Amino acid sequence: MVDEKEEGFISKVAKEPFEKRIPRLIGGIIKWIFFAIIYIAIIGGIILGGIFVYNLVKTGTLDVALTEVRVAIANTPLGKVLGTFITGIQQPQKLLTGVSWESQVEQNKENQDLGVRITKLASKSSTFRSKEPIEILGEVKASSLSEEATVSIKCSMEDYTGNIDITHSTETIYKGQLQTFQPRCVFSDGAETDKDITSKKASMVASYSFATQAYMNAYTLNKVQKNIILSKNENPFSNIQEPYLKSDNTMSSVTTYGPINLGIGLTQSQPLSEEEIYTFGITTTNNDFTGNLDKLEGITVQLPTDLELITERNCDFISSGKEQGLNTYILTDSAFERVNIDCSNKEVRGTLTEIGCIEQYKNKQTFLCDLKVNQASDKTTYIGSIKAEAQYIYSTRRNLAVRITKQQEITA
Repeated sequence: MVDEKEEGFISKVAKEPFEKRIPRLIGGIIKWIFFAIIYIAIIGGIILGGIFVYNLVKTGTLDVALTEVRVAIANTPLGKVLGTFITGIQQPQKLLTGVSWESQVEQNKENQDLGVRITKLASKSSTFRSKEPIEILGEVKASSLSEEATVSIKCSMEDYTGNIDITHSTETIYKGQLQTFQPRCVFSDGAETDKDITSKKASMVASYSFATQAYMNAYTLNKVQKNIILSKNENPFSNIQEPYLKSDNTMSSVTTYGPINLGIGLTQSQPLSEEEIYTFGITTTNNDFTGNLDKLEGITVQLPTDLELITERNCDFISSGKEQGLNTYILTDSAFERVNIDCSNKEVRGTLTEIGCIEQYKNKQTFLCDLKVNQASDKTTYIGSIKAEAQYIYSTRRNLAVRITKQQEITA
């Protein structure tokens, strides 16, 4: 059905003389030709653009342009987002390999909530009378990367051997949740003194299981091609934007925050090549927490399939097979024995003090092995990341001086 207004317009045009309709017809033809030219130009532009991009990719010019753009925007607010997008164009496999692991490490490398801290410790009273029960109250903040972890609380006091009642002696913490709880310790028998006033050191210790994760990006290049590039004084990473690459082409590892710092050591320059032997290491170091490592429960290392540890000689790791397609290794028994000695046992630690024993065996350890490359292509290639996880029990301590006064004699 034709609208009345439209019908009136058509009738009006039809009634117009032929000579008045000619300009309208010419205008319609010109309009059609104009739009046809635009359509042809768009299609031609797409074809020519495709040919242009193909030549850029073929000659490597696109890689250079993308790298320069990414460097230029790196310090802008959108730099990180746009940089990741361009990385995806240049190296799409980097976005598809081990995303969850690397992103979890990246998100938590500066997460200072991770771990367990006794943030406050105070006594119920400023002074206690001789043999009066002594009560101390702590505040503990905790967060973990594990799905579930348990915090155990213990208390002690100088020269005290009596009963200790502990409220919140164990507490469960959950992944990604910062939790606060208040343990309370009561030394039921108190402390005895015949002096007007004295003081005793009381301590609260929080022990907990924890995990620290780390990763390092790995690149390979055929040895012959690598030597050709280096002999020309060229850089094998010239067209690759890698945020953790140092000026000497060694790679920094990234670790989650926590009481133990986990470092991946591969100090030779990358890209790695076949027919060469590399020294690989994992280092555990006590962070700036007030505490120490109690027990190392395990270290797991996972390598991309093109990399392999040589476990047959002088190696602190043994193969445990493949997990998720990655070559997986764990610590040897002798490596465990080296770090898990009982520093509280005088017979075990020998001439060392307990603090000296902890410093020597607990606060820093390095585990070494040789590493080789099974195969490498003739182009610098990102093959995935080297991943490591340390699981351990850590104890953090806070001390408090408690004042005790002698009992006042009551006179009649």
